[in-house]
Amino acid sequence: MLGVNLPSLPTPENIEQGFATTAEYLGKQTPEQLIELPEMSAPEKLAAMQILAGIWGAAFAIMPNLMPLIVLEMVNLSVINGNAPISAFAYVLYGVLLSAAEDFESATKFGQLSLNVLSHFNTQAFKAKILFLIGTHITIWQEPVTAALPTLKNAYKVGLETGDLEFSALPSAIYSYYSYLAGNHLSEVNQDFIKYTQAVTKIKQEYYLNFLCIWHQAVDNLLGNSEEASHLVGDVCNAPKLLSQFEQENVTTPMAYIYINNLMLNYLFGNITEAIKYVSISQEYARMVPATLLIPISNFYGSLVQLSTLTDTSSPQQKYTLGQVKSCLEQLQNWAKYAPMNFQHKVDLVEAEKNRILDDKIKAIELYDKAISGAKENQYIQEEALANELAAKFYLEWGKETIATTYMQQAYYCYARWGAKAKTDDLEKTYPQLL
Repeated sequence: MLGVNLPSLPTPENIEQGFATTAEYLGKQTPEQLIELPEMSAPEKLAAMQILAGIWGAAFAIMPNLMPLIVLEMVNLSVINGNAPISAFAYVLYGVLLSAAEDFESATKFGQLSLNVLSHFNTQAFKAKILFLIGTHITIWQEPVTAALPTLKNAYKVGLETGDLEFSALPSAIYSYYSYLAGNHLSEVNQDFIKYTQAVTKIKQEYYLNFLCIWHQAVDNLLGNSEEASHLVGDVCNAPKLLSQFEQENVTTPMAYIYINNLMLNYLFGNITEAIKYVSISQEYARMVPATLLIPISNFYGSLVQLSTLTDTSSPQQKYTLGQVKSCLEQLQNWAKYAPMNFQHKVDLVEAEKNRILDDKIKAIELYDKAISGAKENQYIQEEALANELAAKFYLEWGKETIATTYMQQAYYCYARWGAKAKTDDLEKTYPQLL
């Protein structure tokens, strides 16, 4: 009745067909030209847009494969029947799909189109959602992650001002963990988590408190405030208990958060046997939250974990694992073409570890130093620390203890500057002879 025909069980073929149909409707129109479309006036089409926008959030949380079809139908309705304020939401969602498809330049244009449509209709409706989506899914693929933070903070503010409380709470959570992954000082990140947890509690958005507490617990662990730094359990959050709840409710986003933090923390604190359990599942769940930092982070740490297991593995297993790492590297390399400031040093560090395994010491030396330099230049202090630590282990394994000492002390200094007391304590315990 409303002109919406969505299959109940979306498949990759449905989605591919949907993209083809939308591309046909868009024709040769550029995002800049779409602002010139007439105003949508048909009541049934406006109602269809409202329904689709209303179910988008549930699809995002519970059935991610349905989300592209919802978005494509909204764009189709706008292109065929004209623009409405809600079209701005459709266009930014389409930009998110383009980011997921790695057409980052077009994604940026559709993000800008969505803001232009809002301006054209002189409305604040959907603005918090749009700012959230641009900051979370679009900016990070062509600009430094830190460039997304003001947009996310603005989304939080606009959401409060317009009464869009869900999209005030959600960007506050993304802001906080993007700030953490960008390498901002842990004490500052911790204060943000405390502030936004209080704010989200006040506006009664309990679901998004889970988002905040999972990442906050990881930060709390690194600050040295938990008994076991590699376990996501403490005063802020009990991840195993939450995970059981999320599995019953089939909500994928917070499950992805838990798996990725388990991967990262176990790797950082040397629990490789535990970390390896989370490589595949963290990458699988990260893909369910498309075009976010979760995907390259799970890719990066997953590759490092796999490479760290190769010393004692059989030759066939080594060949298989190197094949998996190669696939991850190709993805990282592609992202680094568009945002080298976020991803090139990650590529270099994985390459360094790979060459360590292949016993190409000259190449490994070059790549460790390149990774350290790139992380430092782009202010990823935690990854500068990690690159120094891995270089130190490489030299120590080679028997070059004097050189290893220099790198390990630099790693210690970087972790200390980041505020990761649990990690500096761990290094003191594990490598007293180098420190």
